Amino acid sequence: MTLPRISIILATHETPNDRLERVLDALAVNTDLSYELIIVDTSKNPRGISSLARQFKGRFLRPVTDRGLGACWNLGAAHASAPVLAFMCDDVYVDKNWAGAGIQHIRGDVKIVTGKLLSARQNNILNAAGSYTDVFGVSWNRGIGEFDDGHYDRLEAVFRAVGAVFLVEQRAFKEVGGFDESYFLYAEDMDLSWRIRLAGYECIYVPSMRASHEWMMTTSRHTNPLSQYHYLLERNRLQTLLKNYSLRTLLSIIPWYVLIKMAHLAWLVVHGRVIDVKALLRAFVWVGHNLKEILGKRQSVQRLRKRSDREIQKLMLKLPAEILLGMGFFKHPLIEAARRT
Repeated sequence: MTLPRISIILATHETPNDRLERVLDALAVNTDLSYELIIVDTSKNPRGISSLARQFKGRFLRPVTDRGLGACWNLGAAHASAPVLAFMCDDVYVDKNWAGAGIQHIRGDVKIVTGKLLSARQNNILNAAGSYTDVFGVSWNRGIGEFDDGHYDRLEAVFRAVGAVFLVEQRAFKEVGGFDESYFLYAEDMDLSWRIRLAGYECIYVPSMRASHEWMMTTSRHTNPLSQYHYLLERNRLQTLLKNYSLRTLLSIIPWYVLIKMAHLAWLVVHGRVIDVKALLRAFVWVGHNLKEILGKRQSVQRLRKRSDREIQKLMLKLPAEILLGMGFFKHPLIEAARRT
């Protein structure tokens, strides 16, 4: 079978030149398909990045303003010529034959594939083996922090692609409208995967599509990592629910969402986590200020619908992930770190 060419769209922000060169070296050595490279850079000093783009025969693009990861990826996609797009962050080192392993599964209803990510610092530790997502839009990397012992070596459907590196058919990407540029960072991969599933397509986890990831590097280069992380995640989750669920489902889950958030806020107040309280409240205020725009996007999203919410939720956790995480049924490094402080 002849595999198609791909367009690799690599978003960078204040990336040290030596690390980006290692990322590009890994691409050059380990990509087993013909590809075009598009680098979209938002750093303050782009000269070194543009020089690396020329060195690796890539195209260099620079947005007028930094509107976040999704906007960078959209800009790259607008200049891409291949039928399959590979979206990447600047802290990912792909393994041998990663692209061929993933692209062979983009056929039929499968329009998006995600692979196995290992820690760049401890290569026997998982960063992601697909993802978990609950019905309230809480989503995180499956297997994060666990030993890579073969437990996640099965090809299977998952709800979302993990945004560090994944493949998507360009036609389906354009059909659903690309990334929502209001997200800036976090949950743009969940939102895109959700809309692709609404349009009747599938997302597959391919364990042989492997890479290493320096997790949380993007957030730490923008601002205080934990407060910004919580703020962006909460506001983006909530607008994802408001856009993507049917009205009937929204009316059924919003009361439960409010109860969970009230309990979450109470826990934070009791434990003196003032920064996290402010982050959560900022998220709600942002959604309130932008509600008219979110509802306008909702109309476009609902026109995509070829699946019911019941079908969409088949790959979701039925119980709230925040409760499951809090009770220790699942592990997450940030939750474990919070417990120790």
